[in-house]
Amino acid sequence: MFGPYSERYRAGSVLPVSHQVTIRVGGHDVVTLRDILPAEGPMKMLMIAKTPTLTSVDAGHYFQGREGRMFWNRLSDHGLLNVLPPTFEDDALLDHGYGLTKSRVTTATSRRMTSIAMAYSASWTWWKS
Repeated sequence: MFGPYSERYRAGSVLPVSHQVTIRVGGHDVVTLRDILPAEGPMKMLMIAKTPTLTSVDAGHYFQGREGRMFWNRLSDHGLLNVLPPTFEDDALLDHGYGLTKSRVTTATSRRMTSIAMAYSASWTWWKS
């Protein structure tokens, strides 16, 4: 179900495949990052991210800025994602049984989701430790 790292590497290269994709929004081409989802079968965990930062889009990989790196470090610190350099963490998600998608919400929905998340943030002790 979850393929080896080698399937996502360019032939003859040690560089991971970029997750960049170009989509059409309002008549304009926009470069973003594609969802990382298994072709079939269940996942252990689905991560839902906000719109990727320019730093991440430029790198071709999710969570690449200072704060993004903190996200990957937390997953690693808690034994949820173990990746050896030079592999990007998002390249190893499928091998761990995880998926990642971007949220697609309106501004009003986003505000409501933020207030709900803030209400529950006190219970996210693993993130604060």
